[in-house]
Amino acid sequence: MHFILPKAGIEAWDPPGEAAHHPEGQTACIAETEREMAGRVDRTVLDSHINDAPFCDTALAQLDARVAAGVVIPGKVTA
Repeated sequence: MHFILPKAGIEAWDPPGEAAHHPEGQTACIAETEREMAGRVDRTVLDSHINDAPFCDTALAQLDARVAAGVVIPGKVTA
């Protein structure tokens, strides 16, 4: 298992300027997530939002690594 933690938010409505942006709550959630996972779960912490390219690139890199290791069986592209 590998957990990707996007520190800038996980919902379309939680980045700065959006209705549900709550920096203090987000900071507390991130701190607790990191505390609980420390030493137990491999993780990557990103200073980006879940909808940003760095998160997507990281998720795809993790998937590619698991396919290369034989953990995930590659699928077929169908039209």
